[in-house]
Amino acid sequence: MKTILITGAGRRIGKELAIHFASRRYNVALHYNSSEQNIKDIRACIESNFDVDVNTYQANLLEYKNIDIMYDRIINDFGKIDILINNASVFEEVGFNETTIDNLNSNFGLHLYVPLLLSQKFAEHSKKGVIINMIDAFIASNSVHYFPYLLSKKSLADLTKMLAVEFQNNIRVNGICVGRAKLKNILPNKTNVKKDRKFLPLQDICSIADMIIEQESLNGQLMYMDYGESLQYKNR
Repeated sequence: MKTILITGAGRRIGKELAIHFASRRYNVALHYNSSEQNIKDIRACIESNFDVDVNTYQANLLEYKNIDIMYDRIINDFGKIDILINNASVFEEVGFNETTIDNLNSNFGLHLYVPLLLSQKFAEHSKKGVIINMIDAFIASNSVHYFPYLLSKKSLADLTKMLAVEFQNNIRVNGICVGRAKLKNILPNKTNVKKDRKFLPLQDICSIADMIIEQESLNGQLMYMDYGESLQYKNR
């Protein structure tokens, strides 16, 4: 049975991925920072419904020493990690003029440095496997309204491609670029909530993750899930 590590598993997309992969008979290692009650509920749900191993790991990954500590604990508990999903994220509406060192450190730390360091740990322990980076379809724009967030997510997209080259096909690295609706209320299977805007069903994100894992030809790809909205982005 394969083991999957999901960072930021306590809410929204991370929560859905955790339950989805448990239902697909993956053992699941669930990282969280502050969503303690959420992660307890998710663990209870998985233990009640699926015959898999599940464990939870609290860590502030911006304290980078915690990455090694957490990863080593997971290896000790599960023996291996086959799939890594870098999902943990921070989101603030901070423009260029308001950007500070603290903003940059938190955004680049969580969206770039942590995925890079976790990928190093993954490669150290796994000769084969899959890494999925959760990015953002808004990287197709050059908006200045979310300056440190967008800049760091653009960097994560570049890291995804560079790691695909670094690891060749032994460890495949791909990104899922989800539409902007995910940052507000995700309303599965509902449309026309705001003008003609469509909201992504969470299950669709899980289906793309399944495809990335199962299709061995996929490497270094950025999979956009936004109803084609990114094709129309302007600098806004």
